[in-house]
Amino acid sequence: MPTLIDGTAGNDLLTGTSGNDFIRGYAGNDRLVGLAGDDTLDGGAGTNQIDAGDGNDTILIDGSASNGVMRTPATGIDGGAGVDTIQFAGAISSFHIVQIAGGWLQVDDLVNGGRTLAVNVEHLQFTDTDLWLVPQDSAPVVSGDLAISVTEGAGLVTIDALANAHDPEGAALAVTGLSALPEGVSFDPLSHSFTVDGNAGAFDALAAGEQLTLRIDYGVTDGTSVTATSGLITVTGTNDAAQVAGVLAGAVSEDSVLTASGQASVSDADHGQSAFVAETMAGLYGNLTIDADGLWSYALNNRGLAVQSLAQGQIVQDLLTVQSVDGTTSTITIAVSGAADRLIVGTEASDRLTGTKAAEQIFGLGGFDRINGGGGNDTLTGGAGGDTFVFSGHFGHDTITDFDPSAAREVINLSRVTGAHDFADLVAHHMTETGGSTLLAFGDQTITLEGVSMSSLTAADFLF
Repeated sequence: MPTLIDGTAGNDLLTGTSGNDFIRGYAGNDRLVGLAGDDTLDGGAGTNQIDAGDGNDTILIDGSASNGVMRTPATGIDGGAGVDTIQFAGAISSFHIVQIAGGWLQVDDLVNGGRTLAVNVEHLQFTDTDLWLVPQDSAPVVSGDLAISVTEGAGLVTIDALANAHDPEGAALAVTGLSALPEGVSFDPLSHSFTVDGNAGAFDALAAGEQLTLRIDYGVTDGTSVTATSGLITVTGTNDAAQVAGVLAGAVSEDSVLTASGQASVSDADHGQSAFVAETMAGLYGNLTIDADGLWSYALNNRGLAVQSLAQGQIVQDLLTVQSVDGTTSTITIAVSGAADRLIVGTEASDRLTGTKAAEQIFGLGGFDRINGGGGNDTLTGGAGGDTFVFSGHFGHDTITDFDPSAAREVINLSRVTGAHDFADLVAHHMTETGGSTLLAFGDQTITLEGVSMSSLTAADFLF
């Protein structure tokens, strides 16, 4: 039984329930609001405003009523959702029916003078006939495809498959003809809803910001007709941290084992990111090079002061950070062992540094240094400033690691070397170039200028 709601002879505001109601306004200028349910609304005499609401509603119009300006949503009668009927007390010939602006219908009572303005009404019923304003058993209407946005790793997102659909006759709708669902998407027929699992493994391969669009085709049916539609799911990827494994450590030793190498590996669920950033980097004691496949090599800077300063048995670590293409970092650890050696180190001032008959490493550091290795096979590094490298007697096989022909006051003093006469003689009889370095040979004694080409040398670089 419907709920009966009666007004008075005055002006009434009558509001229905969520169920089926019979609302009667009687006399006065009344406003009737049906809300949900299949309601019957009779404004009675006067200028009435009727908002039928949801459901399949019936509005009764007698000859004494007219429908004036409504406060919500517009003017006269708004049938709302569902299949709504206005029932007139007279034959169709007693009325003039015309469509006016905004989709509104104007019905003038030619006998009693009443006027009805209506919208969202599907059916007019007269005493002698029925006039359907929409085709009977119309197909469901779908306003557009569903749009679902999901972020990888963000959990479940659910949306009603019928959110954009309604039936002109108010029939119950259902989903039919559902296409195969992609991995990570499910459908609940009871609630007519799709659920997308942002944590599904199918989306792991998406890189940060990368988008994947999935299409689900289905039909909306009222039990008789079917309207095709689609659900478009856009999944936006997030970064999945890479996992780094393999050989991430090595060992080198001063003056003996000068290189180390290994193979690292990287695994990343994001496609195209299972690789390393190829680069070469300087550590505290040497340089590390790694390629995109994770093959790395470490070269000890054995001539460097940091290495030559290590004591015998001392072990230090060179920690070098590598990264995969997604920015995940890992550390390659190189153990560097010191060895016994002879080391002479200057200061930042201008020093006179002289070696012995043994093989030594001599570092001038800053200042304008005067460096003489003495006997033995010495390695000489001047450091900053214009340095003078002095050779005399039986000096052995010496190497200058950082001679700079362009530096002011940087010279090689050969004035006490037997067989060194002048620059022309030096070039003609004593100077050769091998592998980008210049070799000066005087009998069984040599001086190697590392990284210095013959063409860069002039007479100004020598003292005779």
